[in-house]
Amino acid sequence: MIKILYIENDIATRHLMRALLPKDIEFHEAGSVSEGVDLLHSHHFSLVMIDLCLKDGSGFELIEYIKKKEFFLMPIIFIVTASDTEEDHIRSHDLGVDEYLTKPLRSNVFKSIVEKHLKRTEFIPADIKKVGPLMIDNKKMQVKLVNEDKLKELSLTLKEYKLLIKFTDHPGISFSRQQLFEDVWNSCEEPQSRTIDMHVSALRKKLGDYGNNIFSVRGKGYSFNPEHGQEAP
Repeated sequence: MIKILYIENDIATRHLMRALLPKDIEFHEAGSVSEGVDLLHSHHFSLVMIDLCLKDGSGFELIEYIKKKEFFLMPIIFIVTASDTEEDHIRSHDLGVDEYLTKPLRSNVFKSIVEKHLKRTEFIPADIKKVGPLMIDNKKMQVKLVNEDKLKELSLTLKEYKLLIKFTDHPGISFSRQQLFEDVWNSCEEPQSRTIDMHVSALRKKLGDYGNNIFSVRGKGYSFNPEHGQEAP
């Protein structure tokens, strides 16, 4: 089901917004930046609508946060505000906001805009996981990399695929070579460090720049950070 989040100070305005949206969507609302952030981390939204003047911060600050976090699904972003200044319009374009809508809204025009964007939203099946620029199809055991708005299928060996799943399923966790050998190679024998290192190195290369998000942890093994690539040692 399509999920939409509206972040706005005024309760009555949030209720009015719900009445303008399609009935077959799951609507969530928040009255502050902090409430919005909590919801963003617990749901995958197709559309997020944000007022600029919120009681605990700026709507622009929240948009910057969303853009930097690279959520599982990057939502469509609308600004819905009473402000119609040239400065705010320019800043919204600089941040890559999809629509800048000024209050009061014209209901039929608004509905048409929402419908247009939701039709263009690419819904991802449940067995496909998006991690940064990666689309991981667990059912087909395929991995595709988004490169310049095009999907490129990666040719991974079974061990490389299993390593990638291990890392992306447990972001921020450090794994020793022994743990990786047991889980990926299904062996309790003493691993050859060179074996693990060679496979991780090959996986990094196939992931391109995103391969730097898999990095060595001194004295432990390897870890994965989905948000910020680190220079591979």
